[in-house]
Amino acid sequence: MTGRALGMTLIILSLLGGLVDQEFWKKKWQTRKIGFHQNEVNTRLAKYWDKFSSDMGTVFVPLCGKSIDMVYLANLGHQILSVELSELAIREFAAEQGLSFAIEEVENFKIFRAESYTFYCGDFFQLPVALMQDVKYIYDRAALIALPEAMRHAYGRWICRHVSHAKIMLLSIEFDNLKIGPPFSLNQEEIEQIYGQSFQIEKILEKSLETTQVPHTEHISHLIERVHFLKPL
Repeated sequence: MTGRALGMTLIILSLLGGLVDQEFWKKKWQTRKIGFHQNEVNTRLAKYWDKFSSDMGTVFVPLCGKSIDMVYLANLGHQILSVELSELAIREFAAEQGLSFAIEEVENFKIFRAESYTFYCGDFFQLPVALMQDVKYIYDRAALIALPEAMRHAYGRWICRHVSHAKIMLLSIEFDNLKIGPPFSLNQEEIEQIYGQSFQIEKILEKSLETTQVPHTEHISHLIERVHFLKPL
């Protein structure tokens, strides 16, 4: 796909499918349906980050919500660059962490900056590409699995095109009902399809979990958790 064709694809997805997903996620925060938010640092992040990262650098956290995983990474010494649709989520993060953000509006984004954190509030697909130059790591706990199939492939193409120099820590789940989500099921083959041409994919963990550990439990019979390290080719 040419750069122009990819750009047009991302614009169309953002304008057509993206708006629906934007409103969906904003409403989740407004109505407090945020079961995806974890009140503790993700155990896989805490266990594997030292094995994944080599030194300090900027960590890009897409679709970040108010995840305290960002606090964990910042406390290690990393700079955090995040993108999030919900301004409410960002403001809650600031209040809970005692941060006072400097706020700037630029084109399609409201930018929040404080200490080690920079949040871009807006549509992921409209992020300025220049932002990605200094990104050393991507931490994806729940971005890829939050997107329906067409959008997650577009997301992956964007990452491969603009951030293929960074290492990715990818957390995912797979289950046996493709009609439900988010979170959506993501199998090993699809991970290879999305990232295989730009990254060396190393599976660090594959573990069966109790189906009660995710929503939609009445609709699935098995659940697999995976952790991958992706390194630039």
